[in-house]
Amino acid sequence: MSLILVGDIVYPFKESVAFNSIIDLFKNNVAVGNLEGPILLNPSGSQVYDAHKYNIYSCTAILEVLNELNFRSVSIANNHFCDFKGVSQYTLDSLTNNGIAYFGHKKDKWSVVEDHGVEYAIYGAYTSITGGNRAKECLSNSFNSKGIIQEINNYSSRYPHRILIIYIHWGYELADYPQPADREWARKAIDAGAKAVIGHHPHVIQGIEQYKEGLIAYSLGNFMMPLVNYLGKQLAYNTLKIQQEMIIELTYHNHLEYKTHLINYDPDKHFLQQEDVDSERILEELTPFRDYSNKEYREWFQAQNKPSRYPTYQSYDNILRTGINNFYVKGLKTVRKAMIMAGIHKPF
Repeated sequence: MSLILVGDIVYPFKESVAFNSIIDLFKNNVAVGNLEGPILLNPSGSQVYDAHKYNIYSCTAILEVLNELNFRSVSIANNHFCDFKGVSQYTLDSLTNNGIAYFGHKKDKWSVVEDHGVEYAIYGAYTSITGGNRAKECLSNSFNSKGIIQEINNYSSRYPHRILIIYIHWGYELADYPQPADREWARKAIDAGAKAVIGHHPHVIQGIEQYKEGLIAYSLGNFMMPLVNYLGKQLAYNTLKIQQEMIIELTYHNHLEYKTHLINYDPDKHFLQQEDVDSERILEELTPFRDYSNKEYREWFQAQNKPSRYPTYQSYDNILRTGINNFYVKGLKTVRKAMIMAGIHKPF
């Protein structure tokens, strides 16, 4: 058996999705993913915190899907889990009552998933670059660069037999490459005791690197995020790259081993199909910076990216610059909301 890792999961309807072509990958393994948004019993009757954004959710049918695919635990640390008022506890209770654990909660940051005697301890967090959660009472675990490194150190010392995996919601949407600060931090997490750092949020797949004895997958892309109408707002992206997804199959026998599976999602038929492609070749093309030092990557990244209104996060060690970037990103979102309210910007 193996541990299966997937990206963002949203299931906003009652109709079934065709998992037939990938079911064999899941039925003999255990799975973990990112639950992007809460589970709603009555979507149309639920109240949102911000009506001027996409509010993402899943219907209760997702519970059957998660069990069918042997999901043992899901992360709730993302920028949509707290989109709706008064439903967080219902989501957590629903997961628990259906035998599915959760992590990335401020009080339950870790989840332990066992596979043939191997204990994987998985930690969830989301970064400010994703937009964060506006609800003050939101209990999703937010990213703290130094704090999490210390938590990894402490946890690995306390449970040296467990395999630590950091499951993190980060990066800009549709970005081809990870932020320099994220790449640098992922290496620090490996140095602190993590065996893998697994990213999601950009909705497209990014590259993979091995650092020392650890694995870093910068973005798995989506696993299930239907391009449908969410409470009056049609979700759409202007690139076909979101249809390609990555699944990682992990095993641990004295050292970490992994396989990658590339999956294609048909947004019209809601059909998942494993692609017959050379995934290693594709991932190598997505990671031309393999073996670059942190400094070399910052220089390479700067050369690849055209000037943008969104700031580059160079290093979380620069607390002042990171704070300015976070403030700036939040300001951009505030301006966007004001333009939507004024009718100047019509994204939906």
